Amino acid sequence: MEIVTSLLPKHIQEWQKTDFPKVFLLLGDLYLRQEVSDQLIDALLPGSARKNNLKIANLKEESLGEALSPLFTYSLTGERQVVRLSVENKRKKKSDDKSVENDTKDDNELIDLPVLLETSFVPNAYLIISLESVERKSSLEKQINTLGVVVRCALEGVSYGAQADKDAAKAAIQYIIQLASQKGKRLLPLSAKSLFDLCGLNVATLSHAISRLVDYVGDREEITTEDVKLLQQKTAIDPIYKFTEALFKRDYSKSIEIVQGLLASGEISHPLAFIASIVSRVRTLLLFRSLLDRFPHLISFLSQYRLFEREVLSVLQKEDVILLETIQEWEKELGVKKPKKSDTSCLYIKKSKTSLYPIYLGCVTVQSFSMAELGQFLSHLADMDTEIKTGADPMDQLLQFIAVVCQVCGMKLKKRTYAWDF
Repeated sequence: MEIVTSLLPKHIQEWQKTDFPKVFLLLGDLYLRQEVSDQLIDALLPGSARKNNLKIANLKEESLGEALSPLFTYSLTGERQVVRLSVENKRKKKSDDKSVENDTKDDNELIDLPVLLETSFVPNAYLIISLESVERKSSLEKQINTLGVVVRCALEGVSYGAQADKDAAKAAIQYIIQLASQKGKRLLPLSAKSLFDLCGLNVATLSHAISRLVDYVGDREEITTEDVKLLQQKTAIDPIYKFTEALFKRDYSKSIEIVQGLLASGEISHPLAFIASIVSRVRTLLLFRSLLDRFPHLISFLSQYRLFEREVLSVLQKEDVILLETIQEWEKELGVKKPKKSDTSCLYIKKSKTSLYPIYLGCVTVQSFSMAELGQFLSHLADMDTEIKTGADPMDQLLQFIAVVCQVCGMKLKKRTYAWDF
């Protein structure tokens, strides 16, 4: 059976009345595959079941047989067991590159998958396979078409990656209009075209842009071209941003999937890039948490971007002045020479209005974390830095920190005492 992304919700409703297929193969755009995977997992493992009964399989750390072992092992509780196996198509490299040998190894391991699929899974066991394409594994696609469901994760009417095609632009504009409609907003074709011109054919960028615009317009039904031009910048999406967004929403499975996908595709070359982004984000969230602790009434204005812009920005601007003056006093006392342009931008607010929305998102996100918890994160990151410098594997340290933030399997940070623990 083969379906497109837009039909998945309808099929999930039908499967909930009967039973879910045992195997799903997700093909196409990485962002859409993550969205589809989350929809399937939420349906299969609702509520807290996701934490204990979902395995994110990684062929770099274990064999295919070990990765899929929950599918052939009876659960003591009888609950559903789900394995999500993600294999990203790596970028082609020169023949003298050692990575070619690793690519061949991964492919050989995946070739064993059809044999394993012929073995019956235990009851309540399900497999979700996420692939960009199956050009060299067409037999796998045919097999899953018979045993389960293949989900085409691409904009309808265009093949993934055909950015230059006119049909691609039409498909993207239609996707923008439909996505806005699903969120209760009306977007005219001209406005959708403006958004496409700014973002390009990147599903993740377009989806994130629509979410920003929906929050920005508030109760207003229509998103205009002026809204699009005001809020959006003509820039490619930062892949790291999607990771930190998922991490600080405590979404463990999506955080791991993004890390694996970006490293496998070559967009990010080293785990340290993720760790650096976490450090920056934790410091920013500490700043926002401090603000909300001192002005708790501001929390009531964070439900919509318009309210934030009207009620919260003035407080932030005043805090900027105080914070900058304090830092200048510290620099003077310590004899630190200040850069010439250090006083031309504020810590909370930047001059360009197009940069205000991330500040709003930061204030919304930080409500899920206490000041003490953020302090623990920062201290743990300092310990990670020491461990990595003394030979620890950066990937292991990153995965451990993700598990701690997302509160997986009860993992907790060491208890520490801080000046703000009154």
